[in-house]
Amino acid sequence: MELNPSQTPMQAIGYKEMKSHLDGEMTLDEAVENIKKSPRRFAKRQFIWFRREKDIHLPDITCIFDEELF
Repeated sequence: MELNPSQTPMQAIGYKEMKSHLDGEMTLDEAVENIKKSPRRFAKRQFIWFRREKDIHLPDITCIFDEELF
């Protein structure tokens, strides 16, 4: 808890939310909800970035969700 939040590990998803909870700035439920939202926001930013890059071609991985594989 003594680390500077600008250090790289403190920028990981969930750290700042839990620190806010432990500091009494938000409830545990609020922290958990914010932690759940962070990966969705991060993934959305990645998809937007990849769509703008014309030379990147993402593989079709929809087949990994076929029920036959499970």
